[in-house]
Amino acid sequence: MVEKWNALSDEVVTAHNEHNFKEKLDKWRHGDWTLSPARTLYNKTK
Repeated sequence: MVEKWNALSDEVVTAHNEHNFKEKLDKWRHGDWTLSPARTLYNKTK
């Protein structure tokens, strides 16, 4: 689990509230490449 958290982009981790975090996380997980240079690590550890 720690590896997945560490793989998140700073934009996702520093979201201002829970709703914003979930929105950014969904974009990160489902292919919005503007949020995630570390996306490959997450996909390998699912």
